[in-house]
Amino acid sequence: MIHITESPLAAIAAMSKAPDLEKIFSYYKSLFRVNFNYLDFELNEKNYSEYAHFLSEFKAQKTDTQICVKVTTSKLHEKLILAKFWDYWLLDIDEFFTKKTIFNDFFKADQSLAQKIILLVPFSFFMAKESEHLFQEISDLKITKIRILEDEENQNLNDFEKILQMLENYNFEHFWHLKTHDENWQASIEKLHALGERNFVSCLHGLQHQIPTENLISFANVHRAPISIRTLAFEHAYNRALYLFGEQ
Repeated sequence: MIHITESPLAAIAAMSKAPDLEKIFSYYKSLFRVNFNYLDFELNEKNYSEYAHFLSEFKAQKTDTQICVKVTTSKLHEKLILAKFWDYWLLDIDEFFTKKTIFNDFFKADQSLAQKIILLVPFSFFMAKESEHLFQEISDLKITKIRILEDEENQNLNDFEKILQMLENYNFEHFWHLKTHDENWQASIEKLHALGERNFVSCLHGLQHQIPTENLISFANVHRAPISIRTLAFEHAYNRALYLFGEQ
């Protein structure tokens, strides 16, 4: 089965006008109906209360979609830890190591927290000399999920195998967040699929150079790989995205 994470964060951040939360929430409602495996949200000090209320309502409905939350400031860390409206915390690996002592204290206070972390790890991190040592540290803390971010142009497909070989000693669940390079997105997905990878992050219409979700769904259908997507709800969300982002 192919698991799809819908991540509209870059598209929302790139909106030329300040995002209208009412319109954003209406769009997210349509995305929840699609039944994506995971759905990304970004919270800041100004919108935290509104998002917390919105997400708490969906959490109460016991939706199958897992809620992944990223916060823009460390001032929200303790508040987020106490909240019940999210499933996974998206955390940049640089921020994690910069504040490692603080996170160690968090993990000691709540031993289940480490399993709710998804570390965001750029491709370039894997090329650093100390990367294997740092991954061992992450594994020792019982963090089990990482999202691999493509951050370099003209990425060599052989790098995928190098990354997986580096991670083979660790029990991480991998999520791949790739960029489009002209029409080469399919070669990247084909390569990873052949290597056994099934977790992908995408964005409707391929906004901000991300893999288009509609292309990923087509790929799954061609390969007869099961997905959780509800077709009619997806078509509605597809059109909602045109309305929301097309008016910018």
